[in-house]
Amino acid sequence: MKYLKQYGLWVMLLVLIAFYAPLATAQNNATNEDSESDIINSEQYNKWKNSKNFVAGVKEFDNEDFEDDTYEKALGFFQKEVKQHPANGYAYCNMALCQKYIALIALNKQLYELYNSESANMENIDELFQKGKQQRDKEFLNAATVLDKGISLLPPKDKTSLCKAYTQKGIILNECFDSDSSKVVACYLKALELMPSLEAYTNLIDFYNEKEDPITANYYTLEAYKNLKDIDDDDFMATIASTLADNGETDKAMEIINTILRKNPQNTDAITTRSDIYYQQKNYNAYIDDIITLSNAGKLNNTTSLLAQIANMNEDNLDLVLQKVHNAQELDKEENHTNWQLVEGYLQMNESHNYQKALESMKNGLKSTYTSFVLARIGECFYLMGKTDNALQFIEDAQLLLNKEKAEDEEDDDDNDYLLDKIQIEMNCGLVENVINDAQIYRILKGDGPQSEPAYTVLEWAYRTKGCYKDALSITDKWMEVTSDKANVQYRRANILYAMGRTDEAQQELKDLLAKEENFDNNQEFKFNILQRLSRNDEARDILETLVANTEKIENMMTTPESLNNEDLSEIMSLEAMSLYNIACSYSLLGDTDKAIDYLKRHYESYTGAMQPNFDYTILDSDFDNIRQNPEFMQTINHYKTMWLNGELKPKK
Repeated sequence: MKYLKQYGLWVMLLVLIAFYAPLATAQNNATNEDSESDIINSEQYNKWKNSKNFVAGVKEFDNEDFEDDTYEKALGFFQKEVKQHPANGYAYCNMALCQKYIALIALNKQLYELYNSESANMENIDELFQKGKQQRDKEFLNAATVLDKGISLLPPKDKTSLCKAYTQKGIILNECFDSDSSKVVACYLKALELMPSLEAYTNLIDFYNEKEDPITANYYTLEAYKNLKDIDDDDFMATIASTLADNGETDKAMEIINTILRKNPQNTDAITTRSDIYYQQKNYNAYIDDIITLSNAGKLNNTTSLLAQIANMNEDNLDLVLQKVHNAQELDKEENHTNWQLVEGYLQMNESHNYQKALESMKNGLKSTYTSFVLARIGECFYLMGKTDNALQFIEDAQLLLNKEKAEDEEDDDDNDYLLDKIQIEMNCGLVENVINDAQIYRILKGDGPQSEPAYTVLEWAYRTKGCYKDALSITDKWMEVTSDKANVQYRRANILYAMGRTDEAQQELKDLLAKEENFDNNQEFKFNILQRLSRNDEARDILETLVANTEKIENMMTTPESLNNEDLSEIMSLEAMSLYNIACSYSLLGDTDKAIDYLKRHYESYTGAMQPNFDYTILDSDFDNIRQNPEFMQTINHYKTMWLNGELKPKK
């Protein structure tokens, strides 16, 4: 199915072609009133317009009763026309379109017939396509040459037809597999230089979207909105509204959306954009209403993206949102019934933190949507409930299913990898042997290189935690070969050397790091760690005081969360929690037990909800070696862990 999905079935192609009209008809080629009278009243134009062959060619091109040889017949008439009237540029332009469609149909028809034959397999379909596309591109380039001939003959005042011709040339060149992007863009821009054109703008915007350049695509979308008056195309207006919303101009976007929906209340593109605006405005009740409408229309396709959005909600009236979701689930008995079960589970897990209900909803959704993503989310839910064994089993099943999903879909470019999630849970729970085993598997899957850097990170930690310092040192040496953050790896290497009793070597490593000031750009915590390791405690304390002051500023920002948008708020809360943890580590390294434990408590109380707090990992963190034997250290961890498992420690919002 790979090639047929990518290039379309022959029958589908014929349906698409039906939407295209000949570039120039026998009746109207004018741009505005002045040029129209100049062109239409000319004796030469009247000869072309009334020419028997030209009229027959246009009629055949427009024939609604499409037959296999429709474009061949039209081409024949246009070829006769240019023999009779060699200066008829309109005939040349339509000849080019005929040649394009003939070549396109020929290749797709061959693929379609082969696919439906008994001998069909991916290998011979690929072979046919590789051969066919070369011939098709050759015909396309020939059509572009014929189009150039037509452009050179079109009346200069007929900007409408010239604009269409340049647009079609851009389309033809873009459809060649080895297309020259600069030539494609030049054609569209030449068309727009002649006159504002919805077709030229649309193709230029699509071109940049295909090139994954949304900034430029958005620019030309707004240019189209500015330069085209009274665009009578609701789909394109919905695109403009979406772009305006992305640029923060939500009021203008809503005006356009309301205009579209007054004409057609079922326009799902407009409703989708409106739902995004409601989400940005934190109007989550209205957002859910639009999502339910899209679900009923069969447009709720990307459940994963929807779940991720809903997980970030900060809704005061969560019960009402949950009730709407539940009602939608009850009403929808088809495919989206499962989607709403998953949505409800996500809301329960990430918003109300009712993990038992979340688990029930997601397990129900799993019955008909058995995907790796859902398995992984169930694993996450088990982990948040403190059921580590169940969590690890579901994450492992998610990874196995993900591997199968990727193997079955050659076009899948999803880089998601649940094995890393599993390793993170194992680290958090102190399952050192499991970490070593899974990290080695990850290395085998990814190969030794930059892509395996996450494995080097956890293996160094696991071997050092286990006391296997030679293995830890060996891993850092391999890690050093591929990492872009060599300073971090060198620091870890020095810590291992300390643990092995090779103090002089360790101190030299740290002195070398300290000599390079660029190692500490925006990372004073790193400098603190090195100074503390070198017993330069006074200098280390100075840095720590600065870190404490900066964290207090972050905490002060949290006193007015309403002044921040959702994204900034989430980032600041995560930064606050990590800063408090790092300060706790720093005070522990300096031997200040009281302050270390105080900041550790503040870290747990500032928890943001990304995952379960790292209670077990904290116990194994070597930064707490100086205070680990203090009874209050373990009492603090056990106290907050018990609160978490009892549902008394809620993530901060």
